[in-house]
Amino acid sequence: MITSRPLMETNFGFAASQTLTTALELDLFTRIGEGKNTAVRVARASGCSVRGVRMMLDALTGLKLLRKRGEEYGLPAVARRYLCRQSELYCGEFAVHWRVLRERWGRLTETVKTGRAAPRGGDAASHFAGLVRGLFSLNFDYARTLARHLKVRKRGAMQVLDIAAGSGVWGLHVALQNPRAQVDALDFPEILEITREFYRRYKIADRLHLLPGDLRQVPLEKKAYDLILLGHICHSEGMAWTRKLIRRCGRATRPGGQVVIAEFLPNETRTSPPLPLLFALNMLVNTAEGDVFSFGEYRTWLVASGYERVRRLEVGGVSPLIVARKAK
Repeated sequence: MITSRPLMETNFGFAASQTLTTALELDLFTRIGEGKNTAVRVARASGCSVRGVRMMLDALTGLKLLRKRGEEYGLPAVARRYLCRQSELYCGEFAVHWRVLRERWGRLTETVKTGRAAPRGGDAASHFAGLVRGLFSLNFDYARTLARHLKVRKRGAMQVLDIAAGSGVWGLHVALQNPRAQVDALDFPEILEITREFYRRYKIADRLHLLPGDLRQVPLEKKAYDLILLGHICHSEGMAWTRKLIRRCGRATRPGGQVVIAEFLPNETRTSPPLPLLFALNMLVNTAEGDVFSFGEYRTWLVASGYERVRRLEVGGVSPLIVARKAK
């Protein structure tokens, strides 16, 4: 039987995102983590109406972000790990970014017509400063898994380059697992202060070296790095600049060294999965040139830049990783 249910669920999909954003802005998960486990207690602690809080907590339960037994609510593991201020991996700072994203998505019709994103207020560094803290938490486990997969603990001295480092989470785990790894982090100066903050938290700031500036302009030393990390940056650069960036990485990687690309990958015909294809639209409304590219496209660019053994690695995250080795 043909049903309109998929249309209704898709059209109302914004509601789940807004519900999560509001819950973070009101600290509802944190209140429950403090032991205030009923709608009345949460409402009293957050200064909200009981009616509104009850509906919010029930909706969050339906989204599997809370548990409910009788009138009491509890935190599943994912909420306790990422959505409570008590957790060191709290990612609530992301809520502000989600609100900005929805505002820009509201211009999608106009953007599709013109092919150009609306101008963004402020500079790029200010925009990304509000994003990278949340990304540290969301990528923490995946970055640790990558470092284990690369067996960096068993290697000797390593020179690592983290391009568009942001929070520094990808290079940080390499440094945590290999005490002889030195990490060069490249990003805007304002962002690198956040990178340094996280390295200080884990007491390895002495092995972090900053390369401040625009990734398109900062020169990369030839054959200087054993590992180059591109953590979710290619999608914002567009095809031409991504290909240039990969060529630059090829020149900067030592023979036998590796490059890792974390990215949203559609299939070769760009028909699935939904998330990468929707993320391409996210690039349309937010960037001048951004897009997503398939594994086949990345493999072609990597091989042309002197890499071999290009493979796709699944680490359980929202996107896979691409790993390639520089030919000796």
